Amino acid sequence: MGEVTPAMGSPINMTEMLAFATTAKAGDRLVYYKGHLSYDRAKGIINHFDSLLCRNVLELAEKGVFDLFQKRIDESNHQYIIVRRSLDASFGRKRLHA
Repeated sequence: MGEVTPAMGSPINMTEMLAFATTAKAGDRLVYYKGHLSYDRAKGIINHFDSLLCRNVLELAEKGVFDLFQKRIDESNHQYIIVRRSLDASFGRKRLHA
């Protein structure tokens, strides 16, 4: 099982997430956000592009492409992780947010 982790404090971008979704093997993991996502959103710390990335990750999880997990590092720091599900999970025809 492979694991890809972005630089500390740096969420990945949409291109990297989509590349992971199309090339990862079932069980591969990717940390797509570091911090405290709900707090960051509520306080306006998360930028527009990161917010879109997180929404698209959620949509792909709902389609069965990813499973979502989070790992608590400490009280205000978490790793938000996507795990690629079986390769028969399809992106479908619905367009992702841009």
